[in-house]
Amino acid sequence: MQKSLITAFLMFFGLALFGQTDSLRLDSMATTATKDTLKVTYTEQGIASWYGQAFAGRKTSSGEIFCPDSMTCAHKTLPFGSLVRVTNLKNDSVVIVKVTDRLPQNSKRCIDLTSGAAKRLNFLRAGLTPVKLEVIGKAPINKPKPKPKPAPKPTAQPAPAHLPEP
Repeated sequence: MQKSLITAFLMFFGLALFGQTDSLRLDSMATTATKDTLKVTYTEQGIASWYGQAFAGRKTSSGEIFCPDSMTCAHKTLPFGSLVRVTNLKNDSVVIVKVTDRLPQNSKRCIDLTSGAAKRLNFLRAGLTPVKLEVIGKAPINKPKPKPKPAPKPTAQPAPAHLPEP
């Protein structure tokens, strides 16, 4: 009896622990998601491009530090922190990225992805690809913490020019 209870508990716990899908882990910027798991609030189709090493370590428009391997993007108008499911229309690969930067208003592209996202969408070599964008949520912006200002150095007092005689 006790052995069967333990077995049942382990089976239930195992299903509860391992039965969860990675498609809903937005906090870790999961790169796959099924079409039915998340609510879509905005869609757009256009051409995607990617940018990489030249901007590494610089601040983006949102204040985050740009990393070419991260799952982030630049868009003309979407709010910073928007989570966007990007589908490559040539090969149906999908990635979820966070908007952290801005495209120029006169850009012909609808989105500019990091090289890491372009690699996962399999268009790194091509440079451009037709995509479908779907806004599926919001994530926080990770701005770097400001460095504390150093304490002011004490200023030395000049010696008097003339000392009085005793």
